[in-house]
Amino acid sequence: MPGNGSDTMDFTLKIPHAVIMNDLKKERKIADSTSYSIDVSIKYSSIFGDSEFPFAKSSKLKIPQAPEIEVVDITYEKIRLKSLLAFIKIKITNHSPFTLILNNIRYFIDIPEMGNLKGNYSKNLEIKPRGTSYVTLKVKMEINNLVKTAFQILFNKDTYSYTLRMNANLESVYPFQETFEVDLVNYGKMELKK
Repeated sequence: MPGNGSDTMDFTLKIPHAVIMNDLKKERKIADSTSYSIDVSIKYSSIFGDSEFPFAKSSKLKIPQAPEIEVVDITYEKIRLKSLLAFIKIKITNHSPFTLILNNIRYFIDIPEMGNLKGNYSKNLEIKPRGTSYVTLKVKMEINNLVKTAFQILFNKDTYSYTLRMNANLESVYPFQETFEVDLVNYGKMELKK
């Protein structure tokens, strides 16, 4: 390079990706953002000897936050001999400032007084930044005591406690395009409606 000249060069950095993702998962339990820093030194040689040029960069980045889930409505369609066909409407809230995509959703709903169910939701679910999405699941619930459940529905005593568990892949494009496996749990009360 000529005196007083300038040039550019590309170089690669080996980044411990797995370690960073592990640290992000730990930090996500504490806060919604974290700090990072990169320290690089460029060593070069000239006729005057060897020299080193340090370069440091630090900043904050937002960490994808797991969405919040809640059963908002359950409507039954048919009562069969040992089961109930129903539609369950689930609200999913994204508190993050960027779009999240849930896919490969597996769910389990336990209603101790009534029964339980499990299943899969195969479609991708995109949730806008600080937004809310709804998903309606058509389910077949195995009923523990059909006669008792029928009387509770008939006499409007059909408010039940539930536990909703969802396991899904959470995709985020910020700060990295990365997929996390998340386990979401919600406890609440719901009313069975016709």
